[in-house]
Amino acid sequence: MTNLCVSGSTTDDLVRGQLDRGVAMNPDLVTVGIGINDIGHGLTIDQFARNYEKILSTLRQKTRAQIVVTNIPDISSAPRIPGPMRREYQQQIIRFNGRLEEIAKRHRVTIFDMYTISKDELPRHPEYFSSDGFHPSDKGYELWATEMWPTLAKAIGE
Repeated sequence: MTNLCVSGSTTDDLVRGQLDRGVAMNPDLVTVGIGINDIGHGLTIDQFARNYEKILSTLRQKTRAQIVVTNIPDISSAPRIPGPMRREYQQQIIRFNGRLEEIAKRHRVTIFDMYTISKDELPRHPEYFSSDGFHPSDKGYELWATEMWPTLAKAIGE
C-alpha cells in the first residue's frame, strides 16, 4: 500500500505531481479523495471538472485498477468556517460533488458517499475535527475509514 496524499493538495496538484507516480506503481486499487481544497483555493468548478476528467481518464487508460472515488465531505460545519459562510460553502460542495459524480459515473468508477455521512455526523461530533478546526481528527479519519471499508471490500471482491 502506498499513500500519495499530500495535505493541502488540489486536483491541479494531483494531476501535476501525483498522477504519473500512482500510474507507475501499477496499482490494483486506487482511491481518490480530493476536492475540498479546490473550493478553498478558489478553483472554478470547470477547472475542478477538467482535472477530475484527466485523473479518471488517465487511471482508466493506464491502469487495470479498481477505482473508488470519495465525494467531497460536507465540512460546512467546521469550526474554522465562519457561520455566515457555511450555507454558501455547503452549496459549493454540493455543486462540486454533482460534477464529480457525473464524471465518476461516466468512467464507471465506484463512488463512496462521504458527503451524506459527514453532513449527518460532523455537526453533532466536533471531536471529528482536528485542533485546526478544519481537517479531520484521528477520530474523524477513523469514522471515514470505518464507513468506507464496505465500499472498498466490495470493489476488491471481498
